[in-house]
Amino acid sequence: MKTIFVVRLPKALVAEVRRLGPRRLRGLPAQAVAWALERWVDRRREERVDREMEEMGKDPQVLAECRRINQEGPGTDRDGQKGL
Repeated sequence: MKTIFVVRLPKALVAEVRRLGPRRLRGLPAQAVAWALERWVDRRREERVDREMEEMGKDPQVLAECRRINQEGPGTDRDGQKGL
């Protein structure tokens, strides 16, 4: 089920969407708004993942596990790769 919102868009913004937006959305301001909101949500998700990864990079337990893996790993870095 779709939810319908009535949103007033400034004429100048609609004109810019028609001029600059993806060709398939130029005549459809409502779909352009939905497309822009989807892109905005995608960016927020990416930013959240980046923040979480940064936090993990500061976590002492994660860092200790990475050190353990790195100490065990060098002997397996080239497993199955001959002639290197």
